[in-house]
Amino acid sequence: MKLRELINSGICSVEGEGDAGAAGGGGAGGTGDAGQGSASWYATLDAETQGVLQTKGWDKLTPDQAVAQAVAAHREAEKFLGAPKDQLVRRPDPADPASVAAFWQQFGKPSSKDQYDFSGVKFTDGTALDDGFVTFMRDTADRLNLPKEAATEVAAGIIKFMEQADAAEAGERAAAVATQTAELKKEWGNNFEAHKFVAKQGALKVGISEGEFDAMFETPGGARMLEVFRKIGDMSGEGRFVAGSGSANTGMLTRQQALAEKSALMADDAWVTKYNKGDVQAVGKMTALNTIIVADVTEADFFS
Repeated sequence: MKLRELINSGICSVEGEGDAGAAGGGGAGGTGDAGQGSASWYATLDAETQGVLQTKGWDKLTPDQAVAQAVAAHREAEKFLGAPKDQLVRRPDPADPASVAAFWQQFGKPSSKDQYDFSGVKFTDGTALDDGFVTFMRDTADRLNLPKEAATEVAAGIIKFMEQADAAEAGERAAAVATQTAELKKEWGNNFEAHKFVAKQGALKVGISEGEFDAMFETPGGARMLEVFRKIGDMSGEGRFVAGSGSANTGMLTRQQALAEKSALMADDAWVTKYNKGDVQAVGKMTALNTIIVADVTEADFFS
C-alpha cells in the first residue's frame, strides 16, 4: 500500500473509532491507547508491510505517529541517494547487450568504435599515428567502454610515454657508444685510423657494406666488432698497407707518418709508375695512406 493510502486509511480508522468511543461514554480513552492491543489501523495492509511496521516498532504507535516516523525515515534515506531520481542509473543486465551498450553510452562511449577519433594525436614531430596503432586503440577503447574523450587522452598518454622512453633509450645508447669508442681509441692509440682502415677492409671481405660498417660507430657493441674485423683484415694481409716502413717502425702508421710515407713514395719515380699502371700493391698502399691522412680532416683544417 502506498504512503498516501496508509495515511488515509489510518486517519479514517482512528477518526471512526474515536467518534464511536466518545458516543459510548469514553470507550478506550481517546487516542491515547489507540496503538495498544488493537491492530485495526494496519490490519488491511499486506503481510510484508505489517512485518516492517512490527520490526520498526511502529505497530505500537498511533497511525499519525507511525506515519510521522515513516516520513522522517524516508526523508533521511533520501539524503543517501546522492542525486535526484531522474539522475540515477542502474547497472545493466550483462546478458542484455543492448542495455549494456545504452548504459555506457550515457557516459560518453560512442555507439560505434569507428567513432573513436585519434586524428588529433600525433608524435612531437607531427607524424600521424600508425594505422595499426589506431585500430588497436579503437578495439581496446570499445572493449573497455571508454568515453570518446578519455580514449583520446589515453592514446596521447601512450604516445608521450613512448617518445620519452625512446629519448631515454637514445641517450643511453649514445652514452654507451661514446664510452666504448673512447675505450677503443685508448686501446688503439695513435694507430686508430690505421686499424680502422684494416678493420673496414676485413669487414668488406666478409660481406659487410660500407654503410653497415660506418653504422657500427653508432651502435653499442660496435667497438668490439671493429676489433674483430681488424683481426680479420690483418689475417687477410690488409695490415701490410698501413704498416710502418723500416726496422725502427714496427707499429701502424699515424697520420703524420702516413703523410711522410706518401711524400717519400711520390718522390720515387719507379713506384709512381707502378701506381699509375694500376699495380694492386701500389694502389692498396696509396688508398691506405690517403684513408689515414684524411680521416680526421675537417673544414677548419683548410682555414687554420
